Amino acid sequence: MSNKINTGEAYDFKNQFGQNVSNIILRIEWISNENNMYAPIDISCILLNGWGHCVETINYENLSNSNKSVVHNGDDLNRDSDIDYEEIKINFKDIDLYIEGFVFTVFANPGLNENRKMDKKDETILLDNCIAKLINADNGNEICKYEIKKIDISDGTILMCAILKTEQGWIFKALGSGIGSYVSDDVNEEIEEMKLGSLRSKGLFNSYIQTLKDMEPKYKLIQVAIWLFFAVIIVFGVFLYTKIYKF
Repeated sequence: MSNKINTGEAYDFKNQFGQNVSNIILRIEWISNENNMYAPIDISCILLNGWGHCVETINYENLSNSNKSVVHNGDDLNRDSDIDYEEIKINFKDIDLYIEGFVFTVFANPGLNENRKMDKKDETILLDNCIAKLINADNGNEICKYEIKKIDISDGTILMCAILKTEQGWIFKALGSGIGSYVSDDVNEEIEEMKLGSLRSKGLFNSYIQTLKDMEPKYKLIQVAIWLFFAVIIVFGVFLYTKIYKF
């Protein structure tokens, strides 16, 4: 049985069942009223750097990042089921070093049907419930889930949940906050105001040291080589200065 968490709670899934989880699926399910035919419902994944800034969005228009470590399974527009869902898969082994967070959103997208209009009385899009499920992609086991009930998602976005990197490992966090816009700039601004980045409280120097510790050995060597290069330039500059002015 998976763990069920509530709004604001977090679950550490670093070592689920005594094994390291490196591939996950974030699946979001929902049941909505008939108005979603006018404004289809979609999910997205916003990638964050260590400072909590939004660096890329994975959605129905951009189904993966460059190295395919984050992949959206596409729109759920044709499934013959009472429950609609979409999935995003993350491979933690291949994600870029600067990526330290993922925020998952659910939004009504009237932009997909700009020529179709609803009557004023029917413009509300309601979700009876919305469930985010974190699944171990290697074995299909559900790790944990978060559910919201009775949501008005008309022309808006739900910041459903997040996967965030901490000093102890990756956590799944239930957000459950809404914003009255589906425009990406507005959503990104709201996310950045949440200050989810792990580096914000560390300061610049400590943040760099932490980042260096987390790097693969080859990248650490590159960093050392860069600092040695600068050290040589400084020493050489001091040497020339003393020669010129004959100290």
